[in-house]
Amino acid sequence: MSETKNDTVSRRLPLIVPESYSPHTWEYIPAACQSLVDSSHHAQDENQIQIPPLEQWIEIFYRSIEYFKRIASTDPSIDASDEDKKAMAAAFAASYRAKLDDIMARVRMAGASFVEDMTLRMECTCVHLCRLREECLIEAGFGDPFMSIKYEENMKSLDLLPGVCREIDAMTVEHGNSELVWTTVLKNVCAANIFDLGSEHTKNIFHEDQDGVCFHTTRRSLPPRPWAIDDVDRFCSRMKNHTYSKAMLFVDNAGSDVILGMLPFARSLLSSGACNEVVLAANSQPSINDITFKELDALLPRICEVDDRLCSYISSQRLRIIPSGSGLPVIDLASPCISEEVYEEAKDTDLLILEGMGRSIETNLYADMAVDCMRIGMVKHPEVATCLRTSLMNCVVKFDVA
Repeated sequence: MSETKNDTVSRRLPLIVPESYSPHTWEYIPAACQSLVDSSHHAQDENQIQIPPLEQWIEIFYRSIEYFKRIASTDPSIDASDEDKKAMAAAFAASYRAKLDDIMARVRMAGASFVEDMTLRMECTCVHLCRLREECLIEAGFGDPFMSIKYEENMKSLDLLPGVCREIDAMTVEHGNSELVWTTVLKNVCAANIFDLGSEHTKNIFHEDQDGVCFHTTRRSLPPRPWAIDDVDRFCSRMKNHTYSKAMLFVDNAGSDVILGMLPFARSLLSSGACNEVVLAANSQPSINDITFKELDALLPRICEVDDRLCSYISSQRLRIIPSGSGLPVIDLASPCISEEVYEEAKDTDLLILEGMGRSIETNLYADMAVDCMRIGMVKHPEVATCLRTSLMNCVVKFDVA
């Protein structure tokens, strides 16, 4: 079942998602109604955070239309002429814009009654607005518009993977299972998350720089700690005196993100003895430049070629990958689209890691979980930075012990 379907039935993952779970980090409330709704109940301190209004959030989606139209017009995954692809891209753009216009027209018509209209409020969530965009792409006939970009970035990142692993191994030999080693691993995850074509800021960096985004340059440029949310010390302490049965990691983008960030993270969880098993859950369907299960599965032979330790974990099934069921850049863990594989693996998972701005910040940042949970990613939307009282390119490492 594709997550682009607007299903309303929910199914909680056993032992991970409690009844109180909600994926929505911030409610998108029209400016005229903000005084009527407390959309900032997840404040970092006693002072209420000023959440940007719906009009500002939805502008992110409006601004994405022309970029998606341009990328879709050269979609390498479909068999169509250049002329047909351009016509299909125009149809996508018109359809998505019309759907956003319709939502905003109904919001204006609702006025103050928006507050009581829970159906309309759910249509104004990040999850739904992302789902609408994917539905419009699919309805226009597109498959995976970012396929070639993802492949190129995967190949570049595979060349760098051995060096990243060697660096962590050398630090581990010298410092053991120390805070320094784990901080480096987490910095790698945050820096690698810069390959994000769903963010206007990082999309511009990728296309304006001749070499795209550079993992090592980004890591050197990360802001000093403490970060926007910084539970690094708490996580490091936990890694020293606790062993998890199984960690489930929901991964984000292709390229550096999964290859230089999340794979070395999974490797360190296993090699340090912090986890007995690690499962990587990747999108079942394409969405922007997110890695899909099929793409990650196809990379496993190459990964085994460049790192013996990862190869050993993959061969023994201590490290394995599964489809998440999702086709969005965000995730609702109570969605009926969550895969059977995730459902089964969740039964004995005791560490959940959500990675990337979409899965760990724009959704799920404050969601209740029944197991230990880390949210990790980079802040790449100005609106998100406003909510977190921080700057673009700052980092979030939120770790909660159940």
